[in-house]
Amino acid sequence: MARSNAETPVSAVWRAHYEALLNWSSRTVGSQHVNCPKDCVVGNLPIGTWLVDQRARMRGTDKSIATLDGERRALLQALVDDGKLWLQNPERRSWDEVFQAWTRWAHEKHGGNDYNVRHNETYEGIRLGTWVNLQRMRLRDKYPQENGKTPLTAQQKAALLELVAQGKFRIDAVDRFPIKFDLMMKWSEETVGGRHCNVPYDCVYEGERLGVWLNTQRQRLRGGTTKSKSELKAEQREMLEKLVQERKLWVSEPNMWDEKYNLLLQWSEDNNNGEHVNIPQAAPPYKGVQLGSWLATQRNRFRGKLGKMKPLTPEQELKLNELITQGKLKMNPLKQ
Repeated sequence: MARSNAETPVSAVWRAHYEALLNWSSRTVGSQHVNCPKDCVVGNLPIGTWLVDQRARMRGTDKSIATLDGERRALLQALVDDGKLWLQNPERRSWDEVFQAWTRWAHEKHGGNDYNVRHNETYEGIRLGTWVNLQRMRLRDKYPQENGKTPLTAQQKAALLELVAQGKFRIDAVDRFPIKFDLMMKWSEETVGGRHCNVPYDCVYEGERLGVWLNTQRQRLRGGTTKSKSELKAEQREMLEKLVQERKLWVSEPNMWDEKYNLLLQWSEDNNNGEHVNIPQAAPPYKGVQLGSWLATQRNRFRGKLGKMKPLTPEQELKLNELITQGKLKMNPLKQ
């Protein structure tokens, strides 16, 4: 039976992307190569993401997607053979290259005694923190190989375990609860004279999102759901409950409006001898609180621009109205 020249709809779509890729190559790089950027779109065809998918199918490492059939594979393989298409990014660093960069980082930062990288660390253009976390997962055999990721080789595993044996590299992440707890106590002493530990939710203290952390601990203390799968350890629960018993920490959130209102008055005294409370919206945090953003929100609530916000209570509205009457609060601070 003679082979039909008619293509299935899927083949027609594939060929349209293929032809668009060749057209892009001809117009953009003089047909030197077909390695278009991932975000490349020709007409209405996203050939960049399409090419990423074709590379994965050619490599056959991702078990969740089908490999290419003979005709399509032959067309792409011809481009590979001509040196116009790469299947593995030539700029991608090998495992050994990243390991060597990691070693250089450890020697520069810690004299070679500590290889534990923060998750967001970038070094020599390498997302080193992400890479190190991946190696931890592979060491613990927790990386899903069904996603096409290969396990560590014996040599790679030995290199990592040697660092572990030397005490230079942790397989499991460090428990940061004691660190954050001590930071909370320091915030308490410096900010409110140790009277309480109720760090505002939006507080960033010494580079740490301390308010977010405390909110998570409250949820764990109440037994609610959090993104963290772990429950509080007995000693952690005891540390928090001691603060609750001493009335230095609340578990169920009270009305924080008055606390921020009083903080606004304090800002006024510190910055303009109580003349006005018009803190700029983009002002830096005051005692760990984004007070400018909070005041902008209260202005909107006062004017009835609620969106998803609750309206002001009569008492709150009265307090703001008193500031307006006294000439200390402007509803439109940009207008003179």
